[in-house]
Amino acid sequence: MKETVFDIAHHIFYDEVAQKSDADLDFNLSNKVDFPEIKFIPRISVTLPLPVEFTGKYFFEGNVFDNYDDYHDTIWCLFLASVYHTGAHAKVSEYTKYEYWLQDKTLDKGWKVIDYVEDIKVEEYLREFYPEAWENIRIINTTYDELYRTKTLKNSQKLAKEKFAEHFTVNASKEMPELKERLTRTDNQEIRELTPYLDFLYKNQHILPDNVMPYYEHHYFGKYNKFGKNVKIQPKGEFKRFVENIDELWVKEKHNTDKMMKQYEKLAHNLHFDEIKISPENFGEFLRVRNVSSKLVKKLRSELKMISNVVNSPTSQDMGLIEMQKAIQAEASQNNSIQIFEQDEHSRQNENWVIIFDTSASMKLKFEDMKTLSLCLSEAANELNANRGTWGMYSFNNNFLVVKDHSENYNQQVKSRIGGIENKGLSLIPDAITMGTRILTADINTEKKYLIIITDGQSLGYADIDEEFKESIERARKAGISIIGIGVPEGITKFFSATISNKDLRKTVSSFIESYTMLAQGQL
Repeated sequence: MKETVFDIAHHIFYDEVAQKSDADLDFNLSNKVDFPEIKFIPRISVTLPLPVEFTGKYFFEGNVFDNYDDYHDTIWCLFLASVYHTGAHAKVSEYTKYEYWLQDKTLDKGWKVIDYVEDIKVEEYLREFYPEAWENIRIINTTYDELYRTKTLKNSQKLAKEKFAEHFTVNASKEMPELKERLTRTDNQEIRELTPYLDFLYKNQHILPDNVMPYYEHHYFGKYNKFGKNVKIQPKGEFKRFVENIDELWVKEKHNTDKMMKQYEKLAHNLHFDEIKISPENFGEFLRVRNVSSKLVKKLRSELKMISNVVNSPTSQDMGLIEMQKAIQAEASQNNSIQIFEQDEHSRQNENWVIIFDTSASMKLKFEDMKTLSLCLSEAANELNANRGTWGMYSFNNNFLVVKDHSENYNQQVKSRIGGIENKGLSLIPDAITMGTRILTADINTEKKYLIIITDGQSLGYADIDEEFKESIERARKAGISIIGIGVPEGITKFFSATISNKDLRKTVSSFIESYTMLAQGQL
């Protein structure tokens, strides 16, 4: 069962249409883009827009809708069309082959030709392998073609130009069907075969369609391209089932997110953050960071879960469930160093972790290592607290960003937010600590609480911020919270429950395990 809109889109894009993995290219959803985007540097990255609500209206891919209830089918039809369309591009398009041809061309005009040629291949692929999806996409095309014709008839000047072009230049209505057929039969990967068609289209721009569909990736259209208002599209068949499923999930997600953000807005009262936001997403980046940190993640997860956090309890080696195979091996070899006990789950008390990552500009030199560490801690927190506790993760600069709320599962969307963490902005460290303290003190059911902050300790943003830094830590400790500082300079280490340097990532992980062990067992 797919539990988020991202899960469904990710499945269709990678598994069904593109037939590639996250290792091959990136796929993200964002409410910061107006149209689908395909970028090629440093690697192929596809970003699809999400609907945006403003003053009760909904905006999506150049369309305006007066409300959601009457037009949600259209919104998610366009969204799914974008998923299929860009997924097909990922499968059949190879844009690098056009680099030489583009060199002496005007960029906008050149891309208009390339998009047209590649879209023909995409449509052929979808028509052959995904006929039901294509039938719904064809309905979208027909709807917007008709909308475009209606607008053109109202624009007498544009209509006159088109009539002139039909009489005195290459006739689009006669040439294009035959040209499309030839392009369909041409080897799309062989640029030498395509070049005559590319040159012809480049010289005859007027025969290229102006009515580019809203779900297309837009290389040459500006941000403010408008398509229509209150357009209605009715999906069919399996496509309709996907639309209904996405609609249900998105409404639920939006409700939960709105409720969650209102709570954070209250918690941020009197703090200096410009905005409280959800972290941007990049699942491909998460996968790459996790791949390079897999050994560190394994070390953290395996060692932390063996630590008893019950004060005055025996060590994990002297308690738990006997592992018979190891017990026999220890007895036979007379080797007392072999651990024969598997830790009993009940030797741990519930815990609540808040992990906060300073992403301000001053962290630039350490950012990649600290981002890797934040991922390691998130994986360990989930392993440690999945059944017996809870945890949340946040980042901050002059904004406070929610990476994982305590109520959320550690799902693909949360992992995407970890991958999307960016390095920029001011450093409101005391405000972040205060925010973490407020989040933890709101939990009245858990005794053991940890605030883990990854920072260089360089606060910047307002007067008296350094003094507020010390006071924020003091307030946290008075609230019974163990505060662990990772990367803080020596001059301020005395204020924390425990501090860890970040000179070497492997040593930082080992030091964290030691510090956590001592705090968990009441030795600090």
